[in-house]
Amino acid sequence: MSIKLRQLKEKRAALYADVLRLRNEADGREMTAEERSNWDKAVADVADLDNQIQTEERFMALQANSAQSQEPNREEKRSLESRAFVKYLLGAQLTEEEARSIFPESRDALTPGVSNASAIIPSAISAEIERALGGATDLLSAVSTFTTSTGGDLTIPTINDTDSRAKIIAEYSKSNKSQKTFGSLTFKAYTYRTDIIPISEELMQDAAFNVESEVARLLSEQFARGLNYDFTNGSDGGQIKGIVAEATAVNAAGNSAVTFDDMVDLMKAVKAGYNRNGKWMFSSNTLAELMKIKDKNDQFIWQPAVANAVAATIWGKPYVLNDDMPEIAAGASPIVYGDLSKYRVRYVKGYTARRFNELLGEYLAVGFMGFGRCDAHLVDAGTHPIVKLKLGA
Repeated sequence: MSIKLRQLKEKRAALYADVLRLRNEADGREMTAEERSNWDKAVADVADLDNQIQTEERFMALQANSAQSQEPNREEKRSLESRAFVKYLLGAQLTEEEARSIFPESRDALTPGVSNASAIIPSAISAEIERALGGATDLLSAVSTFTTSTGGDLTIPTINDTDSRAKIIAEYSKSNKSQKTFGSLTFKAYTYRTDIIPISEELMQDAAFNVESEVARLLSEQFARGLNYDFTNGSDGGQIKGIVAEATAVNAAGNSAVTFDDMVDLMKAVKAGYNRNGKWMFSSNTLAELMKIKDKNDQFIWQPAVANAVAATIWGKPYVLNDDMPEIAAGASPIVYGDLSKYRVRYVKGYTARRFNELLGEYLAVGFMGFGRCDAHLVDAGTHPIVKLKLGA
């Protein structure tokens, strides 16, 4: 029910209550002139609202029918995009309608075998790539993401308000004012390109070969490997700054091993609000070392999974295995801990592919390359939601 329709029905109910009241007040006797005037007006108002309600209900029915009739058009559009993209990869000639569906500008896309124009990857394949990225690595599933339709700079304000709290103030007393520390993060849109991916002409022409699924798989795998590495190890200066660089350092006692006290200090460095969602992150080799550490009661800090109900943890906190993390070594930061969802990733909607016709011609294969744009930042206004263990040099 629309807001307007609900308001009309509520108004009608109130007016109808007036009609009943006037009728009951007359109690079967002849109405006075004033009562008759009020009665006629109330009945007319109810009838007018009935007409408005019927009009609104008809409009909503038309709107619903229109949405249903447009659904096949969306399906037809997706089918057209898919068909055009497959023909583009095969180097076949496109119709004008097909060319318009995947090319920002048609240019020479209608000519088979000669166009290297960049084609927009169909929305269905783009969605499949985004879903695959979300579960491709433990890190990519742990961070938070958002998508924008364009790639311009996007500035997000930040504020350090962790020490503010409500207080009892006497009646008619002036409220306290506190100076807040504001900051900002600017998300850019760095372009990531895959390597050139070869596919043989024979394979592409094979009826049993699903070109779309294979393209989605190959692109998502390469994007995932590149993004996982940069989101982990990227440094500032013309590129994405990774979690290891963004995290606040907690110095370890030694330089060649991780101790029980180091782990305690690392967890203690994260505020309780972030600790509730805290996760560890380290490589498989580091996990093997952590599994050997015992607490003061001679109990291992690593606890195995309980059947399929509870995943393995360290002190009850889940961990993310990420083999792009630094290994245990002097001067390295092999362990990260905190609320990993505070590391935010911006994706720019849509991916693009380019076909290379001659590059692999002697192998009777075509090459294609995908590219997309993204950026990432740790949202930290001085509250240190993620920390890292820094081993001595």
